[in-house]
Amino acid sequence: MGEAVNEKVQECIRLRAEGLRYREIAERTGLAISTAQSYVTDPTGEAVRRRKAKYSTPCRDCGVALSVHGRKERDRREGRCRSCHLKAVDVASRAWIIDSMNDWADLFGVPPISTDWNRALARTIGQDWRVARYEATGRHWPSAGVVQKRFGSWNAGIQAAGFDPTPVGAWLRLAGETRTRNPRAAKREAA
Repeated sequence: MGEAVNEKVQECIRLRAEGLRYREIAERTGLAISTAQSYVTDPTGEAVRRRKAKYSTPCRDCGVALSVHGRKERDRREGRCRSCHLKAVDVASRAWIIDSMNDWADLFGVPPISTDWNRALARTIGQDWRVARYEATGRHWPSAGVVQKRFGSWNAGIQAAGFDPTPVGAWLRLAGETRTRNPRAAKREAA
């Protein structure tokens, strides 16, 4: 306990011994009534620590005590501390992305390219058929940005799913398409 706090505790105990009520002690010391009372009844704070320890549960992965506050947050994290929760979410996200890439390949015969899961880019470069194909599945697919965030790059995600990454631009050449330096300008010129 800090020196200033220790002096306040001693003052509260002395005033209570003189017969003052907690409200009067609070007014004289400039403390909240509940603080004055806790300084008198539990000067070391040990009773509060014991009570709060009852609320605490350990993280199911690493064993660190979880915060007393934020029960809803603790429940949402399934009994994990923040660090372990983030690791578990990352593992689940990576598994979901890999499963999604495999499902896409099962549906269409080829693994997705980043434009398949980036509808805004597909529209911008005039590949509306990719958007239509994405939406026709009726399923939510990971965005290209999520794949890149979780794996570091699109090709790293493709490799993690067990596919050979396609060289940049290869799909355009296979489809007989050309890529311009400014896809938006090319789309405006075509319209």
